[in-house]
Amino acid sequence: MIKRIAIWCMGIVLGLFLIYSLYDGLVTAMALNSYEETFQRLEHPQDTTLIDAFKFKFSYYPATYRDEAIQSQCAYLVGEVRSYAGDWDELEAFYQGTTLTHDGTNEIHLGVFPIQLISESGVPPSFDLDSTFSYSPFDVDVLARLESRYYFWGFPKGLSEGVKDVYAVFIAPKCK
Repeated sequence: MIKRIAIWCMGIVLGLFLIYSLYDGLVTAMALNSYEETFQRLEHPQDTTLIDAFKFKFSYYPATYRDEAIQSQCAYLVGEVRSYAGDWDELEAFYQGTTLTHDGTNEIHLGVFPIQLISESGVPPSFDLDSTFSYSPFDVDVLARLESRYYFWGFPKGLSEGVKDVYAVFIAPKCK
């Protein structure tokens, strides 16, 4: 009798966990698709080329410790890795101050930073910080997350075809 009750309780707990996981996955997918539609309205400079688009839920540690509570924050990261030809300062100026409107009311700021692509023959490419750019702690977290994503799933073929200058452009609204 006690065994049966314990099995039923475990089944209920596992069932509730499964339902929550499916619900969370569905909510995340719907939010990412909605933000992707918003991001697609963004115009890019003519001398840039899309290498890969990305969208995922992202956990990061905030750089400010005002409340003295250090805990992970959540954001939906939607953007693209692009190659460019020309001057980084001109590219950065193109995106400077750009905001996108989501659902007609919420303004979302755009993030953009250069990526140093390290590519050696026989070794998969990797991302690194560009020493001439001042990255925020959030940018560093985003770059690390992109690096781990590509390391696990493989780098896009567009990165291995002699591409030198690469950057990431993205929106990162906080999870609700």
